[in-house]
Amino acid sequence: MTDNKKPIINEKNIKSLVKDLVSIYSPYFKEKSVMTYVHNWLEENDIPVRYHKYHDKKVTDFEGINLIGTIEGGSKGPKVLLNGHLDTVQICEGWDTEPTVPVEKDGKLYGIGSLDMKSGVAAIMVALKAFKDKHKKFKGSIVYSFVSDEEGPYGLGTNFLIQENLINDADVAIVPEPSSGFTGEDFPCLCLGARGGYSYKVVFKGVSAHAANPEKGVSAIVDACKVVTELKKLTLKEDAHLGKGDICIIDIKGGGAACSVADQAEFTVFRHIVVGENKKTLEDEVDLAVKNAKINSEYEVIFRDAPTPNSDGFLPYLV
Repeated sequence: MTDNKKPIINEKNIKSLVKDLVSIYSPYFKEKSVMTYVHNWLEENDIPVRYHKYHDKKVTDFEGINLIGTIEGGSKGPKVLLNGHLDTVQICEGWDTEPTVPVEKDGKLYGIGSLDMKSGVAAIMVALKAFKDKHKKFKGSIVYSFVSDEEGPYGLGTNFLIQENLINDADVAIVPEPSSGFTGEDFPCLCLGARGGYSYKVVFKGVSAHAANPEKGVSAIVDACKVVTELKKLTLKEDAHLGKGDICIIDIKGGGAACSVADQAEFTVFRHIVVGENKKTLEDEVDLAVKNAKINSEYEVIFRDAPTPNSDGFLPYLV
């Protein structure tokens, strides 16, 4: 609940808003409820807002929702874009508290999405209201977008805003992601760049044999595990500003027959990259890992399909 007796940018209002957002579970592909809450809040505070709906017909068949709006200054000037995502990762094991029940401890607020990035979204919301209330006329305009599926496989929300040319003419963009939380730097921390990323899978084809004589086959599962191990041993390129990329194994599977050597296996990687790395260098490092692993299975590297042109991954950048 907003405290109308004080300027909107105060600790009570910020904490209350973040807690409200955290209490609405909104993993990627399931953002409707949190979008409705934020839409209503913006309307109640006289901030222009509309729903932007999109449909990925090619890969996921997901029908998503974004929120977008513009505050016009009344005269020519720069266009500032404020962007944040309202989805979160899925709840995983290991929480000490209920993830959707915000908990304050030692000056910090814990809950699913509290860091990434419902606190950043709350900051945009109150900043929009404070600016609109104080500045009736100014040069330029402020465009904001609250998007879905940032944590999902494709970042569909922002992707479709770009594909439909709704935010492409911005002069500057501010995204209040939790920079200090990811970089280890003290807050406040302003990042003038970001790593890129691609997702790919490595598919292995072995030779089946009866489990009573596994030596007569070639286990695709064993070979996949060997390659994973060698991948994690590699020394990655380091950028002076962005640091190193990451190799994260997000899925692995194979086999399944009751009494047979697994002749099929695959694992999936999400690979953060820095300047100078690209799809070709990622293929090369898989080839090197395979060589070091000395496997007997055949293998193939397959990058994920893209719902729209040039959206199979995202490139690193520096401002």
